[in-house]
Amino acid sequence: MLPLRSPQFAALLAIAALSLSACNTPSDRPQRIEAAVHMADPALLETWRDLIKPGEDERRWESIDWRSSAWDAILEARALDRPLLVWSMNGHPLGFT
Repeated sequence: MLPLRSPQFAALLAIAALSLSACNTPSDRPQRIEAAVHMADPALLETWRDLIKPGEDERRWESIDWRSSAWDAILEARALDRPLLVWSMNGHPLGFT
């Protein structure tokens, strides 16, 4: 049994709601319910999670010791005689623009 506050339960609920609201005819309701139950199978959810989750080679950027202070980064780059990469963007850091 999935805990009510788990992401898997939320996904199951969303899939079931979308599946049940996808069609207007009541005659295919049993098929929609069966499809929703099949899609919410924990093994299937785990398969999708494993497919979507980035692999180790896609997460190498997380191992970089990023600096949030430009001045500290400049001082460190000078001390180590290394170049400085400045990553700049316009907008919200999570893309909510």
